Amino acid sequence: MRTMRDAMRFTGEETELSVDIVGYQFPNAREYWDSNWLMVAGTVTRPKGSWRFTEPCLTTFELDRLAIWFDGVAVGRQDSEFSAFTEPSFEFRYVSELEPAIEVVLWHECAAPWLDAHAEINGGVTLRFLLSTNDPRQLAAAARRLLERFPVRGVA
Repeated sequence: MRTMRDAMRFTGEETELSVDIVGYQFPNAREYWDSNWLMVAGTVTRPKGSWRFTEPCLTTFELDRLAIWFDGVAVGRQDSEFSAFTEPSFEFRYVSELEPAIEVVLWHECAAPWLDAHAEINGGVTLRFLLSTNDPRQLAAAARRLLERFPVRGVA
C-alpha cells in the first residue's frame, strides 16, 4: 500500500522536492534491463515557479545505489556527487561550503518546462537542501521503501 511516507522528500527554506515512483515503465517486460525502468513522479515547489514531471528516468538498481549514497552522506563520507544514472535527468551532489547540503540538479525532461533548450541541457535547475533539515538516513529509508514497492526484477 502506498503512503505519503514512501516518497523521498527534500525541504529547503523556500523550495520543496518530492520524488516518488508510480510504476514500472514496462510492467510486463521480462528482459532484465527493460523490466527495471521506473516511472518517476516529481513535484517541485519554489517561489520562481513550481512544476511536476513524470518520466522513466531511473532504474531499480540505480535507486538502490542512490540509497547507499545517502547512507554514505549520513556517516560523513564526502563523495561529492552521485550522477551515475543512465538517463541524465537527475544529479545529486554533496556540498560542504558554509553549511553541508545536498544539491539536486534536474535536467532535460525533469527540468522546469519553461526553460529554453540551451538552459535545460547546459544547466538545468539546481535545488539546494541543507542537511540540517534533510536527514540523509531518512532519504535512504524512503528510497528503500520505494524499492520494496518496486523491487529489482529478473536476473542480470
